[in-house]
Amino acid sequence: MQRPGASQGSTRQLKDGDECTLIFETGGDASYTVEVIYSNDGVGPGEVVHIIVDGTDVGHFEAEATGTSGNETGPGWDVFLQDLAAAAVPLEPGTHELKITIGDGDELGIEIDAVILEAV
Repeated sequence: MQRPGASQGSTRQLKDGDECTLIFETGGDASYTVEVIYSNDGVGPGEVVHIIVDGTDVGHFEAEATGTSGNETGPGWDVFLQDLAAAAVPLEPGTHELKITIGDGDELGIEIDAVILEAV
């Protein structure tokens, strides 16, 4: 989705039951945090965002609403939050798979702006 406030000008929408897979490489033995930057125009209970690395569920968080109270929808899609999804995920050098899965929430889901892996 085109979003002026997104880091690269667009996002990836994920709804209940959807998933997104990212492939990445690491250069050495290290532990990594995984953070997700997202928007969620809903105003009710948030979606549960799971992070799966190399087939192992390493963490999750409940996406906060970035929408406004009341019935107005739309402006919250261009408001982004950053949440820590996993801390200290040990990875060896090589190619890895990170999967984001979404559960619960409303029918519009959330929009993923970026995923940040940082060695700790």
